[in-house]
Amino acid sequence: MACYALGLGLRIKERSLGSRASDGRSASVDGLAASLWGLGCLFYIVHVACAFHYFHHWSHAAALEHTAVRSAEVVGRRFGEGLYLNYLFTVVWVGDAAWQLCDREGYRRRPRRYDFAVQGFMAFMALNAVVVFGHGATRWVGTAATVALVMLWIRSKRDSALRK
Repeated sequence: MACYALGLGLRIKERSLGSRASDGRSASVDGLAASLWGLGCLFYIVHVACAFHYFHHWSHAAALEHTAVRSAEVVGRRFGEGLYLNYLFTVVWVGDAAWQLCDREGYRRRPRRYDFAVQGFMAFMALNAVVVFGHGATRWVGTAATVALVMLWIRSKRDSALRK
């Protein structure tokens, strides 16, 4: 999640630099953001594989039950089907990271509505993972990262509006 947050923060920053950076700073920030995005995706896949191997013993039913129990503990309602959202999150992040690695220029030109949908869904899932279902330091660091990203996004939007 640290790579996710840093990569997303750099993408927001890169977008705000995009039209005014002609000295290569924007490309450098973009490259670092892409690297963090891909590394975060790789770490996430390792996390999922370890959870399924060591905790659920490669049983979808065990993972579904665990998700239902955890959701009942946190929100007061059994909802094992949330596991399917985690599967979707995996597919979305892998697909997005692969697109960024394989076709950087096409990725840069992607429609804003695509980016909004992907980032909105991923942010919702990340927020739930670290703030709602996280505990201890994970919850507090996740909350701070969320606040920092929202502030960066608002500042980026304000700066963009001022340039117009």
